[in-house]
Amino acid sequence: MKKICFLLLLLSTTVVAQIDDRFNEFDKFTQFCDELKTAEVDGDVAKIDSLLELYPDFRDKSIKSNAKYRYCYNAYLAYLYQIGLSSDAFGYNYERDIKKTADHYMKAFFGNNWKKGLYDDLYDLRRYADDYPHLSYTIGCFLIGLHWGEKRELEKLFKSNSVDTDADGGWCIYNAARKGHKDAALLFARIVTYVDGSKCYMSMYNREYLKNFGEYGNIELAIENYTVAATEGPVEVQLEFASYLYNLANFFCPDPAYYKFSADNYKYIELAAYWYKKAAEQGSPVGMRGYALSCQFGEWHSLSSTPVLKFTTEEAVSWLEKAAALGDSDSMNDLGRIYFSSDVSQAIYWFDKAIGTDNNMFANYNLGRIYDLNEKYRNLPKAFELYNVAAERGYNFANYRVGYFYDKGLVVDVDHKKAAEYYEKADDVFEARIRLSEMYEQGIGVYMDKEKAENYKFNQFTRYYFFPKD
Repeated sequence: MKKICFLLLLLSTTVVAQIDDRFNEFDKFTQFCDELKTAEVDGDVAKIDSLLELYPDFRDKSIKSNAKYRYCYNAYLAYLYQIGLSSDAFGYNYERDIKKTADHYMKAFFGNNWKKGLYDDLYDLRRYADDYPHLSYTIGCFLIGLHWGEKRELEKLFKSNSVDTDADGGWCIYNAARKGHKDAALLFARIVTYVDGSKCYMSMYNREYLKNFGEYGNIELAIENYTVAATEGPVEVQLEFASYLYNLANFFCPDPAYYKFSADNYKYIELAAYWYKKAAEQGSPVGMRGYALSCQFGEWHSLSSTPVLKFTTEEAVSWLEKAAALGDSDSMNDLGRIYFSSDVSQAIYWFDKAIGTDNNMFANYNLGRIYDLNEKYRNLPKAFELYNVAAERGYNFANYRVGYFYDKGLVVDVDHKKAAEYYEKADDVFEARIRLSEMYEQGIGVYMDKEKAENYKFNQFTRYYFFPKD
């Protein structure tokens, strides 16, 4: 009896070890499939031949020849049908098929009887998912519809059983993320911050719960998962994370002239500066600019005599000049803004350079402000021309200023109708709203409308931008 028990134990251990071996190969297998797909599209016969030598059992489908590899062969086949690999010349045929993909993933996930709602606890993938984050991530992406254009088609497939595509898919992604899978961490961070239309995936982490976090989703979970994805990650991910943090600080403290930072704001802006600098050190002009602006933004809101971010204007200029040398017109514009009050000739130089690089919208507007508001350099026709360039591209302050020129008859004839049109394009600028309220109240350039006049009046719960006078 003891011998039988020992043999059974040895057999089960061997089976699990074999399953582990095949699962550990899943990362390599998916990479192999992706490379094979690319070679197919490119028609690279030599590459296809060399890849197939890596998986000699790929042609005869012996990956599913043994039941003890049920997890493995189902996961493998699901991925094949998911991306669609087919070549008569090379002896394999896995046409892209959502039903077969779903069936094989669910067999790997729940067992062969998943359609009947009979889940095999012994082989339930969730018992092993901690050890296979890439597999968990791959299945999660499929369930939430990341690789299929029509989410409804997926939901129809699972309508007759208790599979919740959002909940189970989200669980897989979160599980992979907490095990350090960078792609899963990035996707989960985007899910909890509503990036890329991810609101449709919210049931996996309680839609109603996440709504309580407002525009920026669950900030704590976002930072946790973005950190995993960005650590030693690609520059693009570091920049995405930094941008999220910078916007967080900016959202809660939109205008340094009227608001002050809280401790949390400092935390966000300090983290933003850290990740922007990581990207900057890898040669990213966006990172260079972001680092400069993050630190500068933090200095504006100093809470004490020893602010969190030790930073000088000279350092900001240094980083922005590096980015400008790489052709970043936004950095050129920012350099112009730094010199706007202290050295107008330098400001003009940088604004002109930004316009010459890619007709930068903000540089057009800012150079227009110099010719509009600076008595020494005043040139209203030139200012109006520059404002129009920025206004045509939708910049709110430029629309306000063009409207003001028509309203007051500067350079052009007075045209209150056109003025109102431009003011309405800039209705988040405080001064534009105030003037529109007057125009609708008195019927200047528009039909008199008391209700609209009232709507355009100042509302303490609406976020406004104030036109900078200097």
